[in-house]
Order: sequence, then C-alpha cells, then structure tokens
Amino acid sequence: MNEKKTDQLLQTLLAGSALIVLAGAIMQLQHYPYGELIFVLGVAAWFILTAIKVHIRRRRKRTNNQQVENTNERN
Repeated sequence: MNEKKTDQLLQTLLAGSALIVLAGAIMQLQHYPYGELIFVLGVAAWFILTAIKVHIRRRRKRTNNQQVENTNERN
C-alpha cells in the first residue's frame, strides 16, 4: 500500500473511532445500556490507531533519512 492510501485509511479509521467515542458519550449521558462500553472501545481504538500512525511516521522518517545518507555516500 502506498503512503497516500495508508494515510487516507488511517485518517478514515481515526474519524470512525472519534464517532464511536462521541456516540458512546451521548449514550452515557442518556443512560443507555452499554454506553460506557462503546465509549471505552472508541477510546481504545483511537489510542491504538494513533500509536500505529506514529510508528508509521517514524519508520518513514528513518527510511527517508537512510535514503538521503545513501545518496550522499554515492556522490
């Protein structure tokens, strides 16, 4: 998967988890059953996706730095 599609997928999943958090918060306010569970699942999903996004960005940065170093060594 290329970088643009990966970023777009992660953004979509993060937006979805934000909607789950919002729905869970509203359900908690209305005292619906399982509102807290939905809220916690949304927060957990957001946390995991954010950790994945940070990991991907660090890996890309490291790869780009190595490519620049290799290019500089050749010249």
